[in-house]
Amino acid sequence: MKKLLPAREAIMTDSPQCLVPWMKDFDKFIDPEFLKQNRNQRCLKDLKVHTMNLEDLLCGDGYVFPIPQPLDSARQERLCRLISDLALHQSHRDWTLKVRTTLQQVGLAFDGHSSLKKASELYDHADPIFLAAFRHEKRLRMLHESVREHSNFWEKVGLRRRNGSSGCYRSEDYIQCLQSLVSRLDTGASNLDLHLAEDEEIILGPLTDDSRAFSTIDAHDWQQISDAKVFRAITNFNGEYDHRRDGMSEMAFRQPLLNLREVISYCHAAICWSQTPFTIHQPTKEVLRKVPGRGQPDIAMVWLHLKHLASMAQQLKQHQIIDFLKDLTLSYEHLQENLDPVLDKISFAKEPIWLNLNSFDGRTELLEDVRHEWCTNGELYLSLAADCGALKAVKSGLLQFERLLKKVGCDSIKQPTTTLPQIQADDSLTTILLQMKIDQSFTDVEFQTEGKVLHAHRMVLAAKSKKWAAEFSGRWNMTPVIKYDIRADGDDFLSYHTLSSMIAYAYEDAIDWTITDVSKEDDEQKRESKLAMLLDLCRGADYMMMEKLKTQVDCKIVSGARLFINLANVEDVEQRASDSGAVLVGKYCVDFIGANRQAVRKANVDVGETREWWQTD
Repeated sequence: MKKLLPAREAIMTDSPQCLVPWMKDFDKFIDPEFLKQNRNQRCLKDLKVHTMNLEDLLCGDGYVFPIPQPLDSARQERLCRLISDLALHQSHRDWTLKVRTTLQQVGLAFDGHSSLKKASELYDHADPIFLAAFRHEKRLRMLHESVREHSNFWEKVGLRRRNGSSGCYRSEDYIQCLQSLVSRLDTGASNLDLHLAEDEEIILGPLTDDSRAFSTIDAHDWQQISDAKVFRAITNFNGEYDHRRDGMSEMAFRQPLLNLREVISYCHAAICWSQTPFTIHQPTKEVLRKVPGRGQPDIAMVWLHLKHLASMAQQLKQHQIIDFLKDLTLSYEHLQENLDPVLDKISFAKEPIWLNLNSFDGRTELLEDVRHEWCTNGELYLSLAADCGALKAVKSGLLQFERLLKKVGCDSIKQPTTTLPQIQADDSLTTILLQMKIDQSFTDVEFQTEGKVLHAHRMVLAAKSKKWAAEFSGRWNMTPVIKYDIRADGDDFLSYHTLSSMIAYAYEDAIDWTITDVSKEDDEQKRESKLAMLLDLCRGADYMMMEKLKTQVDCKIVSGARLFINLANVEDVEQRASDSGAVLVGKYCVDFIGANRQAVRKANVDVGETREWWQTD
């Protein structure tokens, strides 16, 4: 029922949407309908009627807030209208920081039980992680359905939700989700929770799939996250190697739930499956790097696992050997690469944990060996060629882990160090024989020609010359001194140059070609002298049946033929080449004459004869 008020007691406002029945002085507020007339507003202002704006109504004590409880249906309906009006006018100029702060601090929101709460006490009803975490607490943890539509408004006043721009969760909100999951997993009736597996996967998603779901998280928050036992152990081992199943099943029974610090990445299963369970949902590498263990087994765990492998070898079956040896190999490799003898104070001396086999491929090993060839450090010796009494030589299969064996104290046979003298390479037989010729050591033939003496070994000359081989064979009487005389020997005479060159060739010594090399600066006499020496050497080589030397000299003459052979001497050289066995030189001369026949004929007749011959021709 409306009543009249004196101006000094009346109150007017430009935010009529905030007028609610439970506010103090509600009956002193002027009817909003009356204020719609501008003249009425001016009149009231002239009368100095007290005016309250949006900030006054929302932040003033006893006006809109606090909202009285419990909420009956009428009061709840009016509160819904108030929330709708506030959401509609949130961009109004009167929406000050103080207004926003007040709305964040007062009990404006109400949950599914119609209980008033701060917006920051409730969670986003549209977020899949919050829905999964609070599946059984939705009415307690989320907004009443009647006011859920104003999502932007609720975000501004503090509703717990994922950041709209970064997509990240606040760490305290996610920790609450994990705590809710812990409660559901801990209860003895978890097997009756039909949605538990589905919700578990969703809640753990930020740790197992989306590592960017968090903004910066401090060490304290990570500690809380990593303490929550929310990772269930795998219990289905059908896909595991046969020899692993019993041990893994036992570990899962002992420790059905793990926290993040206890989780070991499944990629390390081969080296620790007997010491820890593995989880259904695997955290990402980035997440595991944030906890002390980083998802990796420590050395002590691998060591205990190695002891377990050694102990279970007695129960192995033949078909399990290949997979068992794979696990053993990987365990040895991990210890070899990561064991620090100084930091890891573990005694390996008395434990028979070293399987001494020739191979670890599992295809050639006998079951009996895999069961019984286990040794301690004290029994194994590196660098031992074969077993010796109680000492065992490290076989090729185990030897690939030599660095590990040394780290854990396995002894080696110590070999004394001996300084060896420097051994000079011996001279070749050819060099030795040549020096013996020079020193006249054991020489057994002497040549005399042109007043000079040459010494040699018959065996060397016979090896290079068929003629000498026949002469020295013993079928003819040979004197130890062979003399050559140009007047007495005629065509059989061998000059000193020819004889010394053939002997040098026999000893594979260098022949001095410089005295026979022809050049353009040589006059006709020098050229003829050098050609004669070469043809004589060719004849000697031919006579002594030294074919390779003869060919070498033959080629030497042909290579200088342009200087040795001319129109005037070509016919003579051709005849001399034939007498000396110089086949290539002879052919060169024949070809030269054939190509220059008229010029050769003209060059080899007198001037008068040439004219007569030319006129006749």
